[in-house]
Amino acid sequence: MYALVTTSPSPKVFLHPDGYIRTCGVEYDSSDVGESALAGHLTNDAVQKCSETYGSFEDHNKLSFTRFQDKLRSCSEESLKDFDFSNQVFSQVERCTEELFRVALRRMRPKMEGSFELFGLDFMVDDSLRVSLVEVNTSPALFRKGAHLQTILPGVVEEALQKALDPYFPPPT
Repeated sequence: MYALVTTSPSPKVFLHPDGYIRTCGVEYDSSDVGESALAGHLTNDAVQKCSETYGSFEDHNKLSFTRFQDKLRSCSEESLKDFDFSNQVFSQVERCTEELFRVALRRMRPKMEGSFELFGLDFMVDDSLRVSLVEVNTSPALFRKGAHLQTILPGVVEEALQKALDPYFPPPT
């Protein structure tokens, strides 16, 4: 997920509605914890791109939220037939993001006065569909590998600049 923080005149946090789900090209096996099992345990691009199965299931091992929802709904498990990403996952992401920046802005605001920053937020969704924040990146990767990222990243950057700069430098009418 991408979150924009602006600090002037007052702090604001904007969570971009589009993000992506990273996947593994190798099936997860909890009993295999050896070095060769990394591709089934870590969705990180640096690990996945070294796997022979990179991109075999999803374009650049990434899914849009809609595609993720569709895949879960098509599973044989009855409890996933009515899966709703927005209500069951994204709402938790929003709450987590709100709580994160409620705490972080107290320390960030004096250092960021009059500026903005785009953050990359990495979350994990467990098998009970509980969301946990894994890490916050101050320099999120904005490379556009894969169709989904080629679609959403120009909008992420455009929206960040509109929200951060347009109030001070309005575009011509």
